[in-house]
Amino acid sequence: MKLIPRRKKFTTIMQEITSGLTGDLTHDVTYLQEQAQKYQRNRYSREISQECGRLIYEMLPEKLKKEFAAMVDQDSQAFDAELEEVRFQLFKGENNRALKKIQRLIARCEATGMSKDDQVSEYFDFKEVFEEILYHQISQSEKEIRVAQIKYAEMYLLSGSLLFEMKRYAAAAEALEEAMQWNPTNAQIAFEHAETFKVRGMLKEYSNATRKIFKIAFRPNDLARCYRNLGYYYVEQEDWQTAACCEAFSLQFEKAELAQSELIYIATKAKTVDIAPDVEMIRTCFEKQDIPFGPDPVVITLAYQLTKQSIAQGEKKAAEYFIDIVQGFFENEETQMMREEIDRM
Repeated sequence: MKLIPRRKKFTTIMQEITSGLTGDLTHDVTYLQEQAQKYQRNRYSREISQECGRLIYEMLPEKLKKEFAAMVDQDSQAFDAELEEVRFQLFKGENNRALKKIQRLIARCEATGMSKDDQVSEYFDFKEVFEEILYHQISQSEKEIRVAQIKYAEMYLLSGSLLFEMKRYAAAAEALEEAMQWNPTNAQIAFEHAETFKVRGMLKEYSNATRKIFKIAFRPNDLARCYRNLGYYYVEQEDWQTAACCEAFSLQFEKAELAQSELIYIATKAKTVDIAPDVEMIRTCFEKQDIPFGPDPVVITLAYQLTKQSIAQGEKKAAEYFIDIVQGFFENEETQMMREEIDRM
């Protein structure tokens, strides 16, 4: 019996390709282009072509790299200008014009075929550093994470917000789901998506969507909004005490008038409800309803570890960034000492 050889892994193919590099720019560029063509029928053709392209870019002289970077920056500025125009049209109430423009922009960007996931890489449009780090931690993805060259998440968020304003809630939900694919750890996008369930009276879905946001809420105001969302849900369920616990606890993270108003409303609907519950009552209530008590431990642990690491490596800006996340939730002697050490760096 003739044995069928196993198909080579992507890493094996790339090792073979890179072993043929000589260090001569003209030869190596031509060679890599030929290799990309050679493997165009391979199951990893897209991945091989992209990696060869990256290798070619790394070989380019600094002058050419700077020229290329300038071209990319010019395109980025033009793109930002178009997004700003959409926002201005939205501000003026020209929703139909704004929607047509953002949809044309999305179609044009999607048609480029850039930043598409493949078998070894996945692309995202994270807004800040901790979003990417948190995604790594939560997903445990083995693929290489790359930054999308286009602000897909922002485009789809803007499209979803426009559709929401136009009361096209199902379409808004679809656009916001796309935004969440591009940035799965951005709380703002996730909240916008949750709102599409709320306005349609899909309260169970609204509750479920909110509960997922707890894992990516790394700012106090986002965590507070999670609790306010659940407070609204439990008001609608006429579970007044749970609603009061959610609204009251949200005030630990953001002193929002909305939460205060909801507590007053709850008091008018149920005279026996404690609208100023103590910590033990809140904890017991949350355990019963499977509601997280405070920020997700993964968020705090990660931010704390990265603060310590940044301090040890002498990276002041990074340390300031991460300690801000920690101290957003916890202020104690240890975090204060860490802050003072960072200030002295």
